[in-house]
Amino acid sequence: MQMNNKNIIITILVLIVLGFAGYFLFAAGDASKEISSTTSTNSNSNPPAIPQEKPDAPIVQTDSDVSPSNSTAIAKGRVTPNGALTDFWFEYSEDSLLGNIIGTVTPTQSASNGLNSIAISASVGDLSDNTRYFYRVVGRNQYGTVRGDVVSFRTRPE
Repeated sequence: MQMNNKNIIITILVLIVLGFAGYFLFAAGDASKEISSTTSTNSNSNPPAIPQEKPDAPIVQTDSDVSPSNSTAIAKGRVTPNGALTDFWFEYSEDSLLGNIIGTVTPTQSASNGLNSIAISASVGDLSDNTRYFYRVVGRNQYGTVRGDVVSFRTRPE
């Protein structure tokens, strides 16, 4: 078979078109392998993770179980981080409103980013003896700040 210039040009164009088509088919085949390899499991691999619910603001609960001395107390509560890194602290004051942080706050602590409720506490010092105090726990993460119920305790007389 004798090839002239026209046949050579047509052959080159066909090879170019087939080359591009083959490249795209090859690339699509690789992409489907990547997708299927991430979604399939075999007996030697871990099962796929179960999707978690969307993280949310923490849940906090102020405990009324306080064992005060005449000048200190241990503030207690619970915090559920709800899947987001959560900080907490306690607000306390002789004023029951605790509005605008009339009183004092304990140092901020971290409660991690779990889904379970955890017991928390903080030392409250420099209290006056035989005085009624009010406190609550505050939890904060990227989804919001939540304040617990206000509870009270009385320090012991000196």
